[in-house]
Amino acid sequence: MLIHRALTSAHGHLPGCSKWGLTQLRRSSNDAIVDMLRRCKEAEDQSPVRNPYKIRSFQRAIQAIEGLKQPIEKPEDVQGLRGLGVGAGISKRIVEFLKGNDVAAPIDPKERREEDKKLLARLDLEKVPYIGPTAAQKLVDMGCKSIDELLKPKYFEELKPTQRIGARYYHHLQQPVQRQEAEAIASEKHYLPEVALLYAEASTFGPFAPWSTYSLSCSRRNYPIAPSAVILIQHSAPVHIPLPNVPPFAKAPEDATVDRRGRVHVAFRPTSGYSSRLETARDPLLGTIVPALEERGLLAEKIQSSAGRWIGIARVPDSADTKNGETEIHPFDVRRLRKEAISEGKGIFRKMELNLISEKSLGAALIALTGDVEFNRIIRLAAAKMGLLLNEFGLWKYNENSWELLPASNDEKEIFAELGMKYVEPERRNYSYLTKNGNRTRPATDVKPALKAY
Repeated sequence: MLIHRALTSAHGHLPGCSKWGLTQLRRSSNDAIVDMLRRCKEAEDQSPVRNPYKIRSFQRAIQAIEGLKQPIEKPEDVQGLRGLGVGAGISKRIVEFLKGNDVAAPIDPKERREEDKKLLARLDLEKVPYIGPTAAQKLVDMGCKSIDELLKPKYFEELKPTQRIGARYYHHLQQPVQRQEAEAIASEKHYLPEVALLYAEASTFGPFAPWSTYSLSCSRRNYPIAPSAVILIQHSAPVHIPLPNVPPFAKAPEDATVDRRGRVHVAFRPTSGYSSRLETARDPLLGTIVPALEERGLLAEKIQSSAGRWIGIARVPDSADTKNGETEIHPFDVRRLRKEAISEGKGIFRKMELNLISEKSLGAALIALTGDVEFNRIIRLAAAKMGLLLNEFGLWKYNENSWELLPASNDEKEIFAELGMKYVEPERRNYSYLTKNGNRTRPATDVKPALKAY
């Protein structure tokens, strides 16, 4: 670098070298490194078990080095590449290359087979819910070779709580929820009505307060399977209805179309990402309903929860829960047998979601949990065109510096009527039904403020 500075003129150019020529000189000095990385990328791409992550890393490094104006001549120069997105592994390759070692030489076949085995093991472990590439690589480095080995204490103790659930119920979670399974969970002859009565008796409204449950995963949309069993619990007792956490917005233009980019809205997820301890303690779902369902042998594991929402693993009720096939046994014996089955991992386990909503929000909640993503985007855009906001808690209008919940929120048909739309049956609430022409033009930018709440 001292020699380079000494040869540089006051104008920043080498003697006898134009600025363009200097740039070309600097770029060409990195060509050997770029060629080496290309050979490494090609070797990985031709591998019987190619690693897509590694190929993308090589490509990012190639693009970063090709864009450099200064030469990479010494190992010390490589440190600056970390800020350009070049990882530690590729940086080490470049350092070894600068030292004169041929890092792009063919790998020993035996070594390559071992590397491929580790890659296959890592990709296999990534199939487990809640285990990402970093956690999977750590487990492989510890010697874990398959999903079944995750249950060994040596590896199981290294997992986070949600990862343990994913490992313990992996084979169950790979199967979708069958319609008969969802109906068994929500059936009147099993658990939920009993818990409904329990909560009604504990509430200030007395035992005769109305209570309803809705199975939304399969039955309502007439689907044979679903990713999880979704149960909506509605009660007339006071249930907190959160106000929209967005400022007022102007009406969306009539020619606006749906924005399909960005994060997909998840119904009933707290806007802050979590609920406070006070909210959780006061919540009837987490404070009364969930403990009762756990005691009755329905709920097995909690994945996540917030006020009014619980997601976890449920054990599907079946005839094997009775002792020796006898149906006339004491309810407490049934509960004991079911809880024992959960602790022993016997039976069928499926992902389950419970949502508790106010009677005032019933219609909006049913719409949010019944239609697909595109349907909900379309109907919420229809509300935005009228200057209204529709979410899972209701249909809202901004009046006098605050959001007002419209009376139509408690009934699906009234919401459709309020929006000037024809009522759509639950089994038809999908994108293809609402947009038969398949129009996918870019959305108007004016729609973004209206859709930001979703």
